[in-house]
Amino acid sequence: MVEEATRALRSQTEPTEPTAQPTRRRRGHPAKDIAGQRFRMLTALYPTEKRDRNSTVVWHCRCDCGNEVDVPYEDLVYSRMISCGCRKRAAELKLSSYLTHVAGTSVDLLKSEKLRVNNKTGVRGVYMVRGKYRAEIRFRGHGYRLGTYASLSEAAAVRRRAENCLHKDFLAYYERWEALAAASPAWGEANPISVEVIPRGQGEFQLILEPKLERHLSYRRPKKERTWRIKNCAR
Repeated sequence: MVEEATRALRSQTEPTEPTAQPTRRRRGHPAKDIAGQRFRMLTALYPTEKRDRNSTVVWHCRCDCGNEVDVPYEDLVYSRMISCGCRKRAAELKLSSYLTHVAGTSVDLLKSEKLRVNNKTGVRGVYMVRGKYRAEIRFRGHGYRLGTYASLSEAAAVRRRAENCLHKDFLAYYERWEALAAASPAWGEANPISVEVIPRGQGEFQLILEPKLERHLSYRRPKKERTWRIKNCAR
């Protein structure tokens, strides 16, 4: 269900039906009168006095949802814009209903092993850029650049180290927190997870997680069991 909802969200950037695309006009030429014409879910009503940065006429349009927005002529006629944004918001809402969000991140997406469609290297978070391999990772809506490397193996190693620090350690912590919250819902509500990430370079991060779980555990923590108060993931 998560993958179906994700595909539905990505499809919002594509036209729902083929639309004849007129020849693109040269900048500075007067725009065609498109009043009353329909473009996907948007209907052009009238031109405004506004102009975009390319001096293109901005049209006032009505969306099928009833909302009215101002859209530049070229964006309306030539782009793949479908609606006023209502289609995308609806898809995001549907997607969020399938996902578990904790502390600003999606637990389900962290667990996913699926590659992005634009990934050609076969390694998550590693992309070919001008003959080299760039490693990156996302966590809690923020992207971290991990560097550019000459070999795929080197970039993959750095990405894997970052993934262990951020994704896997967070998931391990979340599983323990979830067990405690399930046993005591009042405690879970009073002690939501908070996260602070401090980049250390080359795929190394200091991950600070609260609440501190050791004080709530009913068994004695083994000596080698990691502490969740501060996690410094070094090489």
